[in-house]
Amino acid sequence: MFNNTLWFLNSILTTKKMLTIVAVLFGFAILNFISLSSTPSLNFTVLDFGIYSLIGYGQGYFSIIEFLRLLILNMFPVYIIGIVLSEDSFKNHMLGIRFKSIRKNFVNMQGAYFLFLSSYVIIYLILTFIVGGIFASTGITADFWEVLAEVAPDSLLNLSPILMIIIGGFLRILELMLLQMIFTVICVFSKSTIVSFLLVGGLHVLLLFDLGSFFPIGVSSIMRLLVLDNDYKTACLKALSLLSGSYLVGFSIIYFKSYKRLFL
Repeated sequence: MFNNTLWFLNSILTTKKMLTIVAVLFGFAILNFISLSSTPSLNFTVLDFGIYSLIGYGQGYFSIIEFLRLLILNMFPVYIIGIVLSEDSFKNHMLGIRFKSIRKNFVNMQGAYFLFLSSYVIIYLILTFIVGGIFASTGITADFWEVLAEVAPDSLLNLSPILMIIIGGFLRILELMLLQMIFTVICVFSKSTIVSFLLVGGLHVLLLFDLGSFFPIGVSSIMRLLVLDNDYKTACLKALSLLSGSYLVGFSIIYFKSYKRLFL
């Protein structure tokens, strides 16, 4: 089981793919800094910058820069996974698996994806801290929190910035796991990674409309958590339940019903 998980993980974390991921995420960190520093006379610390990197996108409005930032950040790892699923080595590996072993290998594959997506978010936050450490203000400043207080409840402002970043990072991992699961389910039935990628990306367009607080796409964003509940901790628990529940629905569809269709 562990060997198969490593095989799936190694097929994703090649040197070329990892260098591409680091370059893209470093570019995002730079763009985030440019975006935040464009606010006149706003001072912010490294931790402030880390929180800003997880702000994400709200719902029911249109802001082209914020929307594209969330879309690309969410869909880039799904794109990497799609490339792996399209490679001949992956298809040959799956064809060599007996039907009764596909369920076990599906679990192994999901374990590898979790490790990959966790690494993706951690690298993103590390690069954010590096960029913030170079350019952000030193010492303690209240300017960033004064701006955040205009839209945030007191329960958010009373949280430790480090705790906010840890919670936000974990929820982002869960959201990416949900996105890859939706991608996998569509891929199983459509037999097309291109169709799957376009449909999963298209789901983000629904954020432009007010579909209610419990639409799972983008719910890990701090902007979404702010409207999910007045108490930030309760909002995080609701987001955790929503993302986990939605993921398990997709997992169950493949594991119990469609495992024989998995890339065969």
